[in-house]
Amino acid sequence: MAEVNFLRPHQVDSLKEDIKSAKATLQDPHNQLDDRGAVAKRLRSLEQKLEREEPPTITKQQEDRLVKMKRDIEKRVVDGMPSHEEMRRAPHGALGKHQRWERRNKRWVQRLRNINLTLTKGAADSDAANIEGLRPRESTIGMHSAIIGKDASAFSFPSEQFQSRYDEIDWSAHRDGGDGIVDPVQARANKADEFISALDGGVSSLRESLSEMEEDERLTVAADAAEEAGAKIPESLNVE
Repeated sequence: MAEVNFLRPHQVDSLKEDIKSAKATLQDPHNQLDDRGAVAKRLRSLEQKLEREEPPTITKQQEDRLVKMKRDIEKRVVDGMPSHEEMRRAPHGALGKHQRWERRNKRWVQRLRNINLTLTKGAADSDAANIEGLRPRESTIGMHSAIIGKDASAFSFPSEQFQSRYDEIDWSAHRDGGDGIVDPVQARANKADEFISALDGGVSSLRESLSEMEEDERLTVAADAAEEAGAKIPESLNVE
C-alpha cells in the first residue's frame, strides 16, 4: 500500500472549515435541502480524508524516534542530490543526475516530508514539507557548459561595443566591395542571392545536358533501326 501524503497545515485548516460548513448545513433546520443525502455523503468523505491524511498526534517517545529517523533519511537524501547551482544553471549532465536522484529517493523524500509535518504539527510551519534546505551548495558537475543565469548581468547580446558604435558602422561597405564592417544581415542576404543565382545556372545547365542526352538517344535509336534494315547510315545520324 502506498504511503499517504500528509496534508500541509493550510490544507488541514481548509478541510476542517469544509467539514464545519457541511455540518452546519445539515444541522440548520431552516435549510431546505434538495439532496440532504449528498451533503451527508460529502461530509463523511471529508471526515475520512482528514482522519487519513492529517499528521498524527505523537508521544514524546515517538517524537524521539522520528527525530532519529529524520536524520538518517536526510543523510540518504542529500547523497547525490543536485546542488542549487546545478538546478539553476543546468550544465551538461545535470538533468540525468536529477532524474537518477529522484528515482532513487522519491519514497524517502515523501517519508521525510511526512515526518517533518508530524514533528511540526500545530506550529503552522509553511515550510515543513520543503526539503530545499537540504540541497547542497557545492556542485560536483563542471559549470563550463552551464546556461548563463539571470544573475550573470555581464552577459549582453549584441555586445555593448556593437551597440555603442552602431551609428558609426558603414553598412554599404560590403555591398560596395569595401573593407569596412560587414552588415551580417546584408551578408546573409547576399549569400542567399549568390546561392539562388548558382542554382538557376545549374538548373539551366542541367536542362541543356538533358536535351543533348535526349537528342543523342534519339539519333542512336534511329541509327540502330537503319542498321538492322541493312541501310547505309547517313552521316547526319553518325553519333560516334
